[in-house]
Amino acid sequence: MTFATNYLILSGVSTIDRAQHAVENFSIFFQGGVRRKILFFLGICILLLAPFYYIGQFTAVGVRQLWIDDTLTINPKNFTFETPTIGATKKAFLANGQQDMYVEVDNKINRTIGFYPYEYSVQILDREGSLIKEEQRKEYILPEDIKLIAIRDESGRGETLNVLEKSGTTPINFNAAANPLQRTPDVEVTNQSVEEISGDRYQIKALLNNRDKQRIERIDITYFIRNRRQEVIGVGTGSFNGFTSGSNRSFEAIHPKSVDDEAALVEIRWSVNYLDENSLQFN
Repeated sequence: MTFATNYLILSGVSTIDRAQHAVENFSIFFQGGVRRKILFFLGICILLLAPFYYIGQFTAVGVRQLWIDDTLTINPKNFTFETPTIGATKKAFLANGQQDMYVEVDNKINRTIGFYPYEYSVQILDREGSLIKEEQRKEYILPEDIKLIAIRDESGRGETLNVLEKSGTTPINFNAAANPLQRTPDVEVTNQSVEEISGDRYQIKALLNNRDKQRIERIDITYFIRNRRQEVIGVGTGSFNGFTSGSNRSFEAIHPKSVDDEAALVEIRWSVNYLDENSLQFN
């Protein structure tokens, strides 16, 4: 028992001595002027890094609420926007007693804000404000764009259009810099023509060429039939799907003839909903 106790005591003393010896060697190593300066420098670095760490943790939350657009402008993700303005009702009278009625929804004021879906009801009202016809629609409005809402009034009695936005309408703060593949694709329109057929109808034709490198899942088309004075005498819409890269697609439509004027040309406008991430795909 005495031998074991003495061994433990000696062993413990030996361990303590070794620790003290290591500390003394460490202290002697840094007694030189250069070494002392190195130790001092390392201490200052540690003191400086600590507050930077906590500042970074604090600001990270705020940074996550920002995005940088294509003009390198920092924008808040919690954004505000202006409500698009709805223009006055316009009409084109048709030979069959019906009329094309349309309004423009102007979103030019919102440079980066689009709406998808854009849910609304469009109502045809008579002179007394009574409802003639109503349709529920779900579409989109692109940033800095003007959307045409058109409807056929078969009664011919419509006076104004009333567009009522629904609660399902969703604003989207579109970050073009973060989504370089989501943008207006490269599409060329050629061979636009309008001609009278059967005495009371027009046939509209156009050729569209997808010059983009991506497949367009859906392309929406609006056409304006104009007379020689460039006045609109007819409006219509259409669309087609699966527009592959490098391909041509023909667009054709039949439209009632104007009541008192002749068609001179047709203007084709098209759009692609790039707010939908599935609207453009590589073939």
